[in-house]
Amino acid sequence: MSYLPLDRDLLTSSTWATGTPAQIKVWIYLLLQADPRSGIVEDAAPAIALRCGLSLAEVEGALDWLAAPDPHSRTKDHDGRRIAMGPDGILILNYLARAKKDHSTERVRRFRARRADGPKR
Repeated sequence: MSYLPLDRDLLTSSTWATGTPAQIKVWIYLLLQADPRSGIVEDAAPAIALRCGLSLAEVEGALDWLAAPDPHSRTKDHDGRRIAMGPDGILILNYLARAKKDHSTERVRRFRARRADGPKR
């Protein structure tokens, strides 16, 4: 099982501010379901609808919205688009960059630095 923390930045994002509850639900589902090595979700829209408890029309609308440019996005890569539909599935465009973000506290970073220095003699 992989672990990807939901970043608190989501709460101040244009996604949160302008999305409908269905759109935000689909977005969070995609973030949680993405392959941690590639950021790709292999699920088809009907499967997403079933798992999210939404209609197929709501899911297709959410996917279209997530794939559209967002002029208010803080991330200007890909014109603010969040996903792209590809031959292998739904690609979350900034997934790998966000997954590499250090979410640890200052205390954890100091511990890792001490451990990297090796044992004290």
